[in-house]
Amino acid sequence: MKPINQSIVLFDGECVLCNSTVNFIAAQDKKKNFVFAALQSKIGQELLAKNNIKTDKPDKINAAGSIVLIEGGRVFLRSHAVLKIVTKLRAPWPIFGVFYIVPEPIRDYFYNIIARNRKKWFGSTDSCKISNSEYKDRFL
Repeated sequence: MKPINQSIVLFDGECVLCNSTVNFIAAQDKKKNFVFAALQSKIGQELLAKNNIKTDKPDKINAAGSIVLIEGGRVFLRSHAVLKIVTKLRAPWPIFGVFYIVPEPIRDYFYNIIARNRKKWFGSTDSCKISNSEYKDRFL
């Protein structure tokens, strides 16, 4: 695997909410800080294994977490990953960094509710859907 300079967002490629979120991030990330890979993809699985994240059930990663951020050799999960991502998007999204004041267990409690129910509430798909072809080069 060749070195990647940007931050890597791993997401559930079979989840409609996750796909929509990744398309949103790509659209708001004008500096191209992030590249993306589905948890189910070969590179996604390699990155999970390399970072010692259990890979037995990608759609239930880390107690219902569905997003992983790998940045500067560190791994961020659930609400921490989401907050790190939004603080690097264009305005007004970084304002949501204010939620760092909420203790992580509380943030993750609400994150896990959404993550556990995301496919039931928003649906699922057979594969990752990229809504805009200009983002294709940002997917690993």
